[in-house]
Amino acid sequence: STEPDVESRQQFIDLIYDEWIDGIWKGAGSIMSSANEIERNVSTMNCSGVVIQEDTIESILEARTVATKMAAHRQGFGVHFDVIRPRNAPINNSALVSEGAVHWMKSFDRIGYDAGQRARMPAMLFSLSVDHLDIEELIITKRDLDEINNANISVHVTDKFMECVKADGIWHQEFVMKDGTKLEKDVNSRNLFKLICDNAWHNGEPGLQFIDRMREW
Repeated sequence: STEPDVESRQQFIDLIYDEWIDGIWKGAGSIMSSANEIERNVSTMNCSGVVIQEDTIESILEARTVATKMAAHRQGFGVHFDVIRPRNAPINNSALVSEGAVHWMKSFDRIGYDAGQRARMPAMLFSLSVDHLDIEELIITKRDLDEINNANISVHVTDKFMECVKADGIWHQEFVMKDGTKLEKDVNSRNLFKLICDNAWHNGEPGLQFIDRMREW
């Protein structure tokens, strides 16, 4: 809860160094591959989060620029897409309606090829909540082996949703547009969970993030 003093910090560093030398634990991924790199600009971090601040072209492209820089330095990253309006939501430009969150995931997925090039592809994780109206589209995306090849996909699952599944209840999904318009959908929670399980069995994805538990811990 408080910033450690210099002596405590040094003791911690010494401990980590000794344990590393003794082989008690080892770094993996970028930590190891960049440990001896002096001339090249490569990241010593395995994963970071990239935040799409709001549902605008500018914000999406800003996040994509950050992700591209990370990929160029071989740094993995995760992106959560809940902020993006769902498929068929109205857009006030020539597009007329949105292609949805999964459409933009495919754009981010290209970063692995575009920036990674001949080097190792960066590890990527794209996630969407069970509250989002596009979640079913994400769950079945990897049935098509030509879609989202570089990134893992994951579903944010809440305690409330799991209780709804146990009760075989109806799950309410909602997206609020910038002008206050609500886009809503009701689905059978148990059918949605079964869809996740079936595709995880078939493709190994999507993964589940029990997001309430993660935040609690």
